[in-house]
Amino acid sequence: MREVTIEIKSLDGWPIAAGTYYECLACGTIIEPFQGKVWRCMCENLDFDYGAARFVVKVPSKLRLFRYSDGPEEEDGPSR
Repeated sequence: MREVTIEIKSLDGWPIAAGTYYECLACGTIIEPFQGKVWRCMCENLDFDYGAARFVVKVPSKLRLFRYSDGPEEEDGPSR
């Protein structure tokens, strides 16, 4: 299984979908939002609150979105 990076196309909103992971590039925390109601990374750059429908990213350049894939190379972006 390999990681497939998901391109962030807009800062107007973040894709929230099962199987999408959010990695804080500042502290290395990886969050899968559907695992719980409230998640924060160790440096508090990422703050996800499912109940309040809120996902805050303080420094967008320190965010990487990815998912896992068993299939061949895909169009979403380069694998890591």
